[in-house]
Amino acid sequence: MLRTNIPRLKPRTNFGIVLTLCWLILWGLVGWNKWEYASYMPLNEWGDFFAGLFAPVAFLWLVLGYFQQGDELALSTEALRAQVQETASLVREYARQAEASAKLAEVTALALEQERQSKLDSIRPDLHLGAQDVTSLRAQFAINNWGYPARHLAFDCPDGLTGKFPLRDTVRPGENAQLVIEPGDDAPRSRFRITCLDLAGRSHWFEFNYERGGASFANSGVGEPPPWS
Repeated sequence: MLRTNIPRLKPRTNFGIVLTLCWLILWGLVGWNKWEYASYMPLNEWGDFFAGLFAPVAFLWLVLGYFQQGDELALSTEALRAQVQETASLVREYARQAEASAKLAEVTALALEQERQSKLDSIRPDLHLGAQDVTSLRAQFAINNWGYPARHLAFDCPDGLTGKFPLRDTVRPGENAQLVIEPGDDAPRSRFRITCLDLAGRSHWFEFNYERGGASFANSGVGEPPPWS
C-alpha cells in the first residue's frame, strides 16, 4: 500500500473548518428563508450584513492561528533542543575519534622509533680483544670485529698511556685491527677505551682493563662515553 506525504490536519484546524461551515450554512439558510426581505436591502445594508457575517469567522481563525503559532513555536523549540543534543553527541564523538587518532599516532611513532632503533642496533660494531703480544716496550693487541663495520677507531686513556692503530682505522666484519700501546709491560694498571662510528654515524665505545701482561673487556655502550672516574 502506497503512503502519501499529504500532512494530516490538526484537530484544532478541523474544528475551525466545521464551525465555519456550520456558521455559513446557518446564515445561508436564514438568507434563503428571508429572501423576500433580503432582496429589498440596499447595498450599504448588504455590506453591514457581510461584515457581521464574516467578523466572527475572522475572529475565530485569529484565535486558532494564535494557538497554531504557539504549537509551531513549541515544535521549533523541541527541534532546536534535539539539534543541540545531536551536536553535543557529535562533539563527543569527534573528541573520542581525535583521542583515538592521537593514541594511534603515538603508537605508530613508537613503532617507527623501535623499528629505527632496531635497524641501528643491527649495524652496530662489536669489538673484542684477540691475540695479545706484550713486551717491556709496548703491548700489541688484535681488535676483532664481530659486528658491522667500525670506522674512525680512536684510543683514549685517563692515565697517559699512548695507543694507536698503525695499519687501519676501519674494521669490517670478520677483520681485525692492530692496537699498539706504549709503554708496554712496564705500564701501571689502568683502563682504556676504543671509540668508533657505525655506518649511520653513531658513536660506540668499548672499555678494557689494562695491567701487566695484557688486557680484558670491561664495558661498552652507544653514544658519548661517560667521564672517567
